[in-house]
Amino acid sequence: MEQANADLERRVEERTTQLSESERRFRALFEAMDEGFFIIEVLFDAQGEAQDFRFLETNAAFTQQSGLDGVLGRRGSEVLPRSVPEFLEAYSRTARTGQRQRITCLASSLGRWFDLCTMRVGPPGENKVAVLFRDVSVQHRLGEALADSKALAIEAARRVGAEP
Repeated sequence: MEQANADLERRVEERTTQLSESERRFRALFEAMDEGFFIIEVLFDAQGEAQDFRFLETNAAFTQQSGLDGVLGRRGSEVLPRSVPEFLEAYSRTARTGQRQRITCLASSLGRWFDLCTMRVGPPGENKVAVLFRDVSVQHRLGEALADSKALAIEAARRVGAEP
């Protein structure tokens, strides 16, 4: 019996060490990646309508990508007052259905465009959503400038072709 207990204790210790090592590796990856990452809890009212969200966890790139700091434990409506509706629909849909989503949208409070990938984490009733994101404002502005230039070039070519 003593030998069986000793073997069991050894196996538990080995598994605990393996889990700790795995957690350390994932934490290092989480903190080293360039993309911003955060986990939120979507807050629903008594009728089941999403009203807000609360920041639960962020990685080191979160501040660099978003320009926001000190968000843990705060509601989205406190941090991004004009932008919550822009994100809340996607976050609540992911919390409810568990379906991943990829969207690009403007955070009007920040004047920045973001590419977001949302995924549910934890059981459905916890309403937790993980978001991987990056600031794509520069790319968005370049795309708009290119479209404007193309429109100007087409207009200029039309005028040149229309003149005798």
